[in-house]
Amino acid sequence: MTSATWIPDNSAIQSFRENPEAFRLAYRLHLRPATPDDKMRAGSAIHAGRNVLHSGGAVEDAVRAARALRGEGDGPRNAGHVERVVRTYAARYPRELDPFSVVCTEEYVEAHIAFDCCMCSGQTSKSIASCGTCFDFCGIIDAVVRFPDGAEYVMDTKTTGAYLNEQWADCMALTDQFVGYVALRRALGHRCDGFYVDGIHISDYVAKRTGECAVDAEKDFVRFGPIRVPDWRVERWARDMQYTLAQIA
Repeated sequence: MTSATWIPDNSAIQSFRENPEAFRLAYRLHLRPATPDDKMRAGSAIHAGRNVLHSGGAVEDAVRAARALRGEGDGPRNAGHVERVVRTYAARYPRELDPFSVVCTEEYVEAHIAFDCCMCSGQTSKSIASCGTCFDFCGIIDAVVRFPDGAEYVMDTKTTGAYLNEQWADCMALTDQFVGYVALRRALGHRCDGFYVDGIHISDYVAKRTGECAVDAEKDFVRFGPIRVPDWRVERWARDMQYTLAQIA
């Protein structure tokens, strides 16, 4: 039986769809790895630095935030590496040249998705166990950006070991994670036209001479979008969520 206090997010849903037993261990028994791996720690640290930049902070403040979260542990993707990534990102995307303004960063969002449910429409505090059609959902949105024409998009930063090629971009454009963020913003009454993707490649190649992972300003960073999300994509996402939550229950 699903706990009335549990609110699903994209990570939980993907975990269940990929491996129900792994979902049970992580989200029911709360068993997780004692320490994240080198790449995950670097990714979280880079996110922290990027948040400072998007919030209007100075590059040095962003570097301090990234290094502090990464810590001074060993590994090729260490504090020095995340500093190089953050500095290169800041140089690659000067804030004054961005085609948008940042509305908010690193925002936890929770909403009641009342798709196809007249009884619950407009309510925001019901639990997912209280209705077989609607459900609560949550997520942490990396950023919301606004363009000069007033259009607003959720902007998600992806740190990945994958190469940032056309195939990767196609996969990101089709993922439902970002559609869920759009659904959350719309459910709360905000304008949200779609999503924008900010990709950062975390290299798997460690140079033998230096023992460091390289940072390539041209190949390791890509932004694409904005991608508009029509109503039918949100409706399909909601129906897929209804099905998965029924399986979990």
